Amino acid sequence: ARVISPPIVPQRIEGVDFLAIDMGRDGKAFRPPRRGLMALFGNKILLDIRRITGFSRDLSYISEEEYRQLQPPAAISEFPNGLLHPDLEYSGIYEDGWVSEHSVLWLGQQPDQTNLSVYGMFPKIGSEELESEVTVSVDGQEVHRRTIRLGEFRIDTYVPYAPGRRRVELQFSALQKLPAPDGRPVAGRLQFIGFQPPAEISEIVPRGEPIQLGKGWYPLERFGGQTFRWVDTNAEFEVKRGGAVTLDVEAGPSLGRDSFVLTVSDDRGRRIIELPVAGRQQVTLPLPTAKPGRYRLAVDSPRKPVPDDPRILNFRVFRLATKK
Repeated sequence: ARVISPPIVPQRIEGVDFLAIDMGRDGKAFRPPRRGLMALFGNKILLDIRRITGFSRDLSYISEEEYRQLQPPAAISEFPNGLLHPDLEYSGIYEDGWVSEHSVLWLGQQPDQTNLSVYGMFPKIGSEELESEVTVSVDGQEVHRRTIRLGEFRIDTYVPYAPGRRRVELQFSALQKLPAPDGRPVAGRLQFIGFQPPAEISEIVPRGEPIQLGKGWYPLERFGGQTFRWVDTNAEFEVKRGGAVTLDVEAGPSLGRDSFVLTVSDDRGRRIIELPVAGRQQVTLPLPTAKPGRYRLAVDSPRKPVPDDPRILNFRVFRLATKK
């Protein structure tokens, strides 16, 4: 975290200024990990007698004029580098992008940046049925609320321009603990958060479509004027209302061939459609029901490695939308 307090006046005692900070909770014993024989004996003996509430890197005064001159970035797109901006205030975000159930940033906004975007990942650590309600607020006013499922998520919402710093808050209803030896409590992992012009927002699912991407999709990419998402072996999506779906899809290098059979299964794992795909092709998926449902795209693959890319790239999707 990097936070700045409201204006304060130190307490002067015998000509010396003092400032006390109350962390709001009692300190706890610092317990470094024990290994080898130390993990078997003497666990009740403290190796470090300090009582700790947190770690601090810097504590300094700034003037009101310096505070007014802060120019925070409009967005954070890299972790940890983005958090190192000297004018950025934030809390509840780990340096590698993991966030707690409540996080806040103070960002700048330009007149043409009327879209607030939050892209990230809701991790599968426990139950596959886990959901989380995400609430996005700006300057204390809620601007977006939705329920996300496991996998990557994208939130784009309109926020009118206002001068000055904007307080952007995220709240998640679900909190999980990262596996050992990490153990941090996390609600998700951010890939991007901030303001950007509407023209820069794009996704393989067009705006307004009743389709939500689930798990299995690699992050959105743009190359050669194209926008797409790569897939390893399978990827999921949910249709809010039933009907046929069109897919602009292309074989990837990990298949080792230009043609393949795309399999579509329902949420019970039953194969409902098998479609041959040659090169890049637009195909129609005639979903079997008019009701909402979850579906999985899959392909049989030798999973050949790709030079200079650690991922398995079996196929990519340029567009996923309901058939008009």
